Amino acid sequence: MIRLVGLTASVGLLLLAAAAWARAAPAPRSSAPAAQPNNRPPTYPQAGPATAPAYRLPAGPSPQAQPVRPDQPVVPRDPRLDRLPAPRAAAPAPLAQPPFRISPEHEAYLDRVLRAWEERGAEVKTFECRFARFEYDRVFNEGDPSQPVHVDSGRIQYQAPDRGVFEVTHTLQGDEWTPIDENRKEHWVCDGKSIYQFDYRKRQLIVRQLPAELQGQGISNGPLPFLFGAKAAELKERYGMRVVTPPQVQNTQIWLEAYPRHRADAAEFKRAEVILGIDDLTLQGLRLNSPNDKSWTTFKFEDVNINEKKGPFGFLRSDPFRPQTPIGWQKIVEPPPSTSPPPQIGRQPRAHPSR
Repeated sequence: MIRLVGLTASVGLLLLAAAAWARAAPAPRSSAPAAQPNNRPPTYPQAGPATAPAYRLPAGPSPQAQPVRPDQPVVPRDPRLDRLPAPRAAAPAPLAQPPFRISPEHEAYLDRVLRAWEERGAEVKTFECRFARFEYDRVFNEGDPSQPVHVDSGRIQYQAPDRGVFEVTHTLQGDEWTPIDENRKEHWVCDGKSIYQFDYRKRQLIVRQLPAELQGQGISNGPLPFLFGAKAAELKERYGMRVVTPPQVQNTQIWLEAYPRHRADAAEFKRAEVILGIDDLTLQGLRLNSPNDKSWTTFKFEDVNINEKKGPFGFLRSDPFRPQTPIGWQKIVEPPPSTSPPPQIGRQPRAHPSR
């Protein structure tokens, strides 16, 4: 949601893509499992995706052993060592289990929702939307952690299977949207072969090349598979999931909760909450809790366009997935990582200065 993790490279996250699918059959409502005591959603008083303020968006491999050469010294062998057992390979880290269990009926309903979502996602060839992002932090906002530290807006573009753009362009100051300060501006582009990060503070365009085995799938299997081409089997392997739709919105939305099973994902977020429209499974909201659970980010998606035709003069538009180095900037190209994971789209560490 490739497992593009960590920002040692970690991008934008987001690079999100929702799915409004034409002629999408509504998710089965009557077949939803009856609420069980151990399946009921937890209560989150701090603004989740559905309760975020309704702000109006502004327009717009390790090295191989080498053979011994004749001129190399040979270390004498100790016969005693020949009897020692060969070292065992390290056991894989156990998968983390989510803090809940669901009934067989609940799991069957979850499977139907995930399969329908996968089918709708397969129909998305191009996607564009604007988003509002709300950042909450108990540490930097001790007075009232239910109020966001930052409210930002931006845009997302996606072209199947592996091209995407994530850009944060504005921030809310009082009641007005203003261009975001360069210290907090985020802009990422993936062209399927590399991830481009615009570093406005250093005035650098950093190009992080993807390993050959990850090219062509950098978004659909990226840090947030909820957003681009989610596959049901992969989601369930990667996350412990359940349906947590509040009773008051059961006729209009489906809420999914996900806990990472793998350590690499758990280093990015502790819990994710995804909100889908029940009729067409369009992505409407997303909440991510930080690994320490002291901060969280919610997204609201608006002005969604799916598979929009460019028209007769569409060829005149510049290609948003081929970034150009701004005048006066330095371009830095990093080779594909050999042992560490590639950058994650849209998850750049951000400071939290007071608003």
